[in-house]
Amino acid sequence: MHDPVNPADPGAGPLPSDEASGSSYERVVDRVRRVIAWYGEQIFAERQRPAPDVERLQRLLAERKACNADLQRLDEANAQELARLGDLYDAKLSELAGP
Repeated sequence: MHDPVNPADPGAGPLPSDEASGSSYERVVDRVRRVIAWYGEQIFAERQRPAPDVERLQRLLAERKACNADLQRLDEANAQELARLGDLYDAKLSELAGP
């Protein structure tokens, strides 16, 4: 089950970069989907609050929308773009996991 407090699976480790072949498509898709899931959980939780923070909710929705756009873009991505998105979503997972 996905842990909303720690979305980065400790067993998954960082996404490796390989300049020759780029990051694995499946691994990048997994990272993007994990970030999307985190935003979905946060959106749900915010909507359940007695007085939702409208600004935070809008920010979460916009971030999830951007992640979904990245997910769609992966089908057409070359090795360099896969590596870039892999690095980006590794950083997002680390940030969302917190200290």
